[in-house]
Amino acid sequence: MPMRVVNPFPLADAPRVWFWVKDIRHRLFDDTVPSEQFAFTGGLVERLSGAIQSWGIYQDNLLVGMVFTEPAQVGSSLLTCLYRPDAGNVAKEGLRQIVGELIAAGPVQCSVFANNKAVISMLSEIGARRAARLYGQLVRDGKPADVDVFVITKESYHASVSIGVSRPDGGKRPRGPVDQPRPDQHEHEHQHEHPDVLP
Repeated sequence: MPMRVVNPFPLADAPRVWFWVKDIRHRLFDDTVPSEQFAFTGGLVERLSGAIQSWGIYQDNLLVGMVFTEPAQVGSSLLTCLYRPDAGNVAKEGLRQIVGELIAAGPVQCSVFANNKAVISMLSEIGARRAARLYGQLVRDGKPADVDVFVITKESYHASVSIGVSRPDGGKRPRGPVDQPRPDQHEHEHQHEHPDVLP
């Protein structure tokens, strides 16, 4: 069955997310995110309930990803995506579809731990460009951790679509460019955000 995107995200499916992240939570969250199943799920439902929009990504009627947006700077939205580690290609295509809808209203932001190379690669394939690095912004495992802030614009998104992406069935097309910060781009040390990341 092909991938499908459901809007809004069905809150009854929120408990499933814990089982995706419980063994890799140190890669995804800072120390303020609950490490116990029911507290984590309750916090997730609270964030989903306050989100601007939310989506579930399904394949074969199985939930493989969730996406939601929250207010960011004026004219843009802050995106969070979590997905099953074994469903990366499907989740990426679902995320691409969702971002294609969102950028009509303005740029999309996403924050990721700076050493999460898999997520950074995925974001680059849908047109994300790093806007800033926030040094020591969050505490993870009791230590300061750097966070990269990415922005997807209408222009960068459409450029990535024209170049081509991986298909949900595992086949490959040419990848989009991996965006690098400009040589004259200064890193910023401000703004407190939880990393809105993908495994």
